[in-house]
Amino acid sequence: MFADSDDQLDDLFAISDDELMNLVIETAALKALLRMPKDDAEGLRAKLKTFAANPYGPHAWAKAFGGGRGRIRHGDWRAVFEIDGPALVITVLKVGNRERGLPMNALPIRPIAETADSVTLSRADFETLAELVSDAQDLTDADAVKARLAAGETETFPFAVAERLLDGEHPVTVLREHRAFTVRGLAEVAGVSPSYLSEIESGKKPGSFDAMARVAAALEVPLDLLVRA
Repeated sequence: MFADSDDQLDDLFAISDDELMNLVIETAALKALLRMPKDDAEGLRAKLKTFAANPYGPHAWAKAFGGGRGRIRHGDWRAVFEIDGPALVITVLKVGNRERGLPMNALPIRPIAETADSVTLSRADFETLAELVSDAQDLTDADAVKARLAAGETETFPFAVAERLLDGEHPVTVLREHRAFTVRGLAEVAGVSPSYLSEIESGKKPGSFDAMARVAAALEVPLDLLVRA
């Protein structure tokens, strides 16, 4: 389904949104995407968009794990996803750094040399084994996120929400509109004045901890999701 080698990014932002499958991202994965270095976040964003436009590739930076699951890699960053073909939904379950460490007891290893204090492997063998261990960890993490989604302990957001946040819009504005609140409606539920909420959204005031906690509770999102990167 997908190729698995590095490739140059093309002009991926030329893809129109109406060509995409329904791309959604889980809460913790969204927070991780927003915490990435900007250039890396933009690169991963671009690959997610082009993948959603054509999930069945070929894409040199995507890898299938089976069962509709796979990962997209950008440098040392990776996004783990699951495709629900009948529902036309791609869910991003995890975003994070590629794990470089290799537990030496994770797989059978035949070292080139071995002493009481060290083991020597070829670079190719180490990279292969490290990739297998990283893939196994990604699958374990993906299953854990799916269980939390099924239990209602977390949620997904449309990728359009992630894009607006990456583009620098205020998180309160983006998430307020996602929850279909007016400024006055959210202010009433959060117990703050509409004028104060407007000043927060415009960046004129940062918002006190208490006020932001009230807004987060009203929006039913983690407080740290409202903090601008």
